[in-house]
Amino acid sequence: MADTTSLQTLAARIEAVSVSIECGAGWHDLLERLDSTLATIDPHYVLLYVGRDRGLLVYQARPSSDLCDRRPFEMAVRSATSASARSCEVCGRLGRPRRIGGLTETLCDPHRAAASRRPGPRIRGPRALRRCTRTRSFSRSRSRT
Repeated sequence: MADTTSLQTLAARIEAVSVSIECGAGWHDLLERLDSTLATIDPHYVLLYVGRDRGLLVYQARPSSDLCDRRPFEMAVRSATSASARSCEVCGRLGRPRRIGGLTETLCDPHRAAASRRPGPRIRGPRALRRCTRTRSFSRSRSRT
């Protein structure tokens, strides 16, 4: 597994000044492989953002030149995004997207169990809020009678 210092090459590609790599250590090897593949296609490609959304890797990058063929570039990013759906964000082992406390994270079984035990606010969906509101209004009307 890659350590944080090995991602310095990747961080040097980031175009914005205050952008960080926002994903778990389990995806660092995946990021290094993707960087290597993209650097083979375009050694000076520009990285715009690295993060995650709905349990999947988000890797926004662009070729350094309009002369570069975008298809292999985009295919490599799509392949890494697809691989992230099968790789635990924490450790890199086989995992899958799971809903934990209102967020979707790609986790293996042991890290899913640990994540479901961690304290923190649960995010409620609109259906849960509606149910809550109905219960409160019902209890108010009952207390008046």
